[in-house]
Amino acid sequence: MAKKRHDIHFLDNISNDNRLQYKDDIYNYFPPRRSWVRLSKIDRKSGLKSSLEINEQQLLYTIKKYKRKYANKPDRKPNWLIELDNLLTKIRFTALKDETYEFEKPKIIATPKDKAKTQFRPIAKYAFIDQIIIKQLSKYLIYQFDLFFSDQSFAFRKNKLHKKRLKKFDHHEAFLEIIEYWKSNNQESLYVAESDLEKFYDTINHSIIINKFNEFSKEHKIDISDRATNLFLNYLKSYTFNKFVLDKSQNPHDDNIVFPWPKKQLQAYYKDINNENIGVPQGGAISVFIANLVLDYADKAISKYNKIFPVFYARFCDDIIILHRWKWRTNFALSIYNRSIKKLKLVFHKPLSLSIYNKDFWDIKSKLPYKWGNTLKKGFPWLSFVGYQLHYSGIIRIRRKSFIKERDKIIEETNKVLKHIKRKKNSIKISGHAIIFRLRQKLISMSVGRINILSKENSNNFSWADGFKILKVSGLRKQTLQLKFLDKARNKSIAIVKKKLSHLNKGKSKSSLEINYNDYYGKPFSYFGQFENSETADNSD
Repeated sequence: MAKKRHDIHFLDNISNDNRLQYKDDIYNYFPPRRSWVRLSKIDRKSGLKSSLEINEQQLLYTIKKYKRKYANKPDRKPNWLIELDNLLTKIRFTALKDETYEFEKPKIIATPKDKAKTQFRPIAKYAFIDQIIIKQLSKYLIYQFDLFFSDQSFAFRKNKLHKKRLKKFDHHEAFLEIIEYWKSNNQESLYVAESDLEKFYDTINHSIIINKFNEFSKEHKIDISDRATNLFLNYLKSYTFNKFVLDKSQNPHDDNIVFPWPKKQLQAYYKDINNENIGVPQGGAISVFIANLVLDYADKAISKYNKIFPVFYARFCDDIIILHRWKWRTNFALSIYNRSIKKLKLVFHKPLSLSIYNKDFWDIKSKLPYKWGNTLKKGFPWLSFVGYQLHYSGIIRIRRKSFIKERDKIIEETNKVLKHIKRKKNSIKISGHAIIFRLRQKLISMSVGRINILSKENSNNFSWADGFKILKVSGLRKQTLQLKFLDKARNKSIAIVKKKLSHLNKGKSKSSLEINYNDYYGKPFSYFGQFENSETADNSD
């Protein structure tokens, strides 16, 4: 939130806008930034990996400090502390004791799925207190259930619970296991099957969620409090896709906003679909728990098959991949998975096949078993999963959609600056140097993080490069063209802003407007430089 205000403040300083006149209500519950307790350099390095974690720790220390300070002086408490105490009291009562409490219907935000804005995704935004309760309830449920989920499920897991097992769950680990399986088969050609569910969150039936919740709790002897169970059911009650999102009387939206839904396929499961409660909120913390809860049924079906005919299987939310040396075994495992999905009354994209490798390969959501290998031997050279792509020769690259999206973010940030630079005399309130420096630092931070040039440590774990850690693993070959493409896009964007500023500076004295740009920050700050320790490879088709 502070970061957003900082960005707005920077843009406002370029132009004459003033969009920070009014603060969000949430600022009433926290101390002003200047009164925060600051962590020492030692504390900052003690396990805190990002500025977000550092700020969270500083804010926590500050609140504890003021609570101790005014423990015996309640009449002298600052207003923010009074507001915070009142809020916490209200949240505790609402979450734990208020028997009449129900989640409010969320506000639906139509988010475009593509640039053409022909289709939209319904993102549910709950009221402030509801969001807090939903988040805490999600943590409780994940803590109770996560240890019993399948080891082949890699999305939305709580890694802290699995430390003793030395097991980690994320998209990096899922792809590393694919690489290890390929190596264990002497790097020979494998058959690969992929499946993707259609509108997963919008098609889950509430009755199935409740049944799986009760069955899973009973099977693993999980003792869930009655209050948590009631809140969970309350959460389901607050939202349905078919009766709430699609109903304009409850969710008014423009006729041009289309929320796609596989109604025809779903009707095959029900006598009257209008009598069913279908869909859970996208963007809700509990919804990701529901994904693992429901799809664990399919994971277990594959697990039973693996005891007789082992295959490689991995699932990341609603995407799965299956690998084996034999086509029939891969195909049989895929059919078992798809049968499980049908029993859950969900819809999967129809599995398709191609006879030869071409661009259509990348447009197919679900694929029947294909030979992953040399195209000269009627194979398909790439497999793709969780944002990574692996060539049969061992070259790794980033999915095209991922780096195109990153390029678009670079352009978007640059356009924000350009929009505020006007061609009017004296309209810019800060120097050209400050504008270029701030833009460059913004692009570097969001792309590769905050680099310490001496230690080469990165203090930002939320950068784009951090989302593709596998490319940093030694011994693996990577494509470099994509990374150089992004470096070029970033340099080009900065050059465009420089040119715009130079045009504005014409006619002004050189001494007052001269800008000493640092045009080259070096490889450590580049996309390419983040992965220099791993081997590079020629770019493959």
